[in-house]
Amino acid sequence: MSSTLRRTALSGRTALVGIGETDYVRGSVHSPLELMLQASRTAIADAGLKPRDIDAILPPPGFTTAEELAAQLGIDDLRFSVTSHMGGASMTASLQVAAMAITSGVADTVLITLAGTGSPRCARRRGRQTEAAPQRGPRRLRQRQPVLLRRLTECGRRADVLALPQRYKELYNVPDDAAAAVALAARKHAHLNPKALMAGRELTMQEYSSHRC
Repeated sequence: MSSTLRRTALSGRTALVGIGETDYVRGSVHSPLELMLQASRTAIADAGLKPRDIDAILPPPGFTTAEELAAQLGIDDLRFSVTSHMGGASMTASLQVAAMAITSGVADTVLITLAGTGSPRCARRRGRQTEAAPQRGPRRLRQRQPVLLRRLTECGRRADVLALPQRYKELYNVPDDAAAAVALAARKHAHLNPKALMAGRELTMQEYSSHRC
């Protein structure tokens, strides 16, 4: 089989049939597991399905397991589960894994889920309670932020997240206005989702430049 055939073997053979979202907030009062369950139930209902119709779950790399999600959702027959470990692209990569599972006959309907609680430090400052670390998953899956990064965290402005785009700009000589265009476009597109954290809050070039590190 040629590489071209391998790349197109999944095309047109699977489909997204349901989507579920929670509100996008910083410092949620719900745990990641609770948020995943809320979004999962919404997605299942959106697809016109019942939990028993789900036979595969692709959980995120942390916070919970497929077995815990299945038990909470009432999924009786779990035939397949795997977690993609690709950092921030893990859930996107899971779409390909789900398509492969379905086309190979391993599963019929796959649930992919992800959630996070935002910045716990900001939530505490506003007097809100949140679960920053995954408290409900098995102990072996609990993620710990490195001490250095934890000390550099300030209201969600993590050093590792901020350093990546800055490094990209320096490496490829990307001008500031070109980088700003990406941020402005992302905010504009976010306005299309009424659940977006910044929905209705326009980002201007002046505001972007005044807050840029």
